[in-house]
Amino acid sequence: MPESQHKQPTIIVRAEILLEQSLLVVKRSAGKTRPEEWELPGGKIDAGETLEEALMRELREEVNCSVLHAQYRGSFNSLQDHALIIVFSVTIDSADDIKLSEEHSEFAWISKDTVSDYELTSDFKTYIQNRLNTKFNDDNKSTKESKTLHIYTDGGSRGNPGPSATGYVVYDDNGTLIDSGGSYLGVTTNNQAEYQALLEAAKKSHEFSPEKIIFSLDSQLVVNQMTGKYKIKNKDLWPVHEAIVETLRGIDVNYTYVPREKNKEADAMVNQVLDARK
Repeated sequence: MPESQHKQPTIIVRAEILLEQSLLVVKRSAGKTRPEEWELPGGKIDAGETLEEALMRELREEVNCSVLHAQYRGSFNSLQDHALIIVFSVTIDSADDIKLSEEHSEFAWISKDTVSDYELTSDFKTYIQNRLNTKFNDDNKSTKESKTLHIYTDGGSRGNPGPSATGYVVYDDNGTLIDSGGSYLGVTTNNQAEYQALLEAAKKSHEFSPEKIIFSLDSQLVVNQMTGKYKIKNKDLWPVHEAIVETLRGIDVNYTYVPREKNKEADAMVNQVLDARK
């Protein structure tokens, strides 16, 4: 992520709540935009909230449920809301006590056999149909068997040096999001943050025993230094560079530069970590 700050996208969290082979959806009230359409429960993040805090608040407010467990499922850009939608797979305390707020008029548990009966928002129509055509208990089957990982990383510093954080997202060979993360680094430089993000993702990759990893990041400097095209002149970056090389030893690794707009998910993770520290 470049040193200068740029306009951050609106971030919306949504919950994928499963009951056996059915998925919880809620119907937008008549007074809302796009009334009578069905969607996953959730909403916008308030200032200072983490993704998980926003998710828990929204589910309390919208469906009167408490979150027992939440796992990052995936994200995509919403053309309707001009926002980044982040979806969590959620386990709630009870499916028997659902109570809706005024934002929604009905709720339903839909299956792949009944999904066509519901007018889903365009943002979620394809997503929900794809999920309902998947055997939920086999979601992670391909994860451990994937031979190639596609990992997007980003690091950012507000001030350079300034408060810094990392972010990464991991996809398997089928394009399924299987992991993500990020951490606060304290005060450091933008280049250090980019390198630390790469190191964190490299360490995380060992959980999936890949034969090959394709890293994509929006720092041309780091890509060119990791591929040996540029020399590393900053002595503070050498230890991190060597740690990355050692961590990935024995794995076929490729480093690819992508423009910022192709790295939005990792970028969003960085900004979310930094915003949570305000």
